[in-house]
Amino acid sequence: VGINEFENLISIYPNPAQNNVYVKNIPSNATLGIYNIVGEKIIEIQSTSNQVEINTNQFANGTYFVKINTNIQSITKKLVVRH
Repeated sequence: VGINEFENLISIYPNPAQNNVYVKNIPSNATLGIYNIVGEKIIEIQSTSNQVEINTNQFANGTYFVKINTNIQSITKKLVVRH
């Protein structure tokens, strides 16, 4: 799968998120990092399936970036949190 195809397969919902957000269609060996607007890592998760649920209650309202890394590719998607 090429980078553009990989990026198009990944979905983050709901976005904006209130309490939980789901990252779907990721490889089971991917690492997900959530970063705030200034680039600080908030959380890192190792996926074990093709979907990850993230509780966003501890996140402040604002814009975050979800960086998904595999052994071959890396993509970044925007996430908005509104409580």
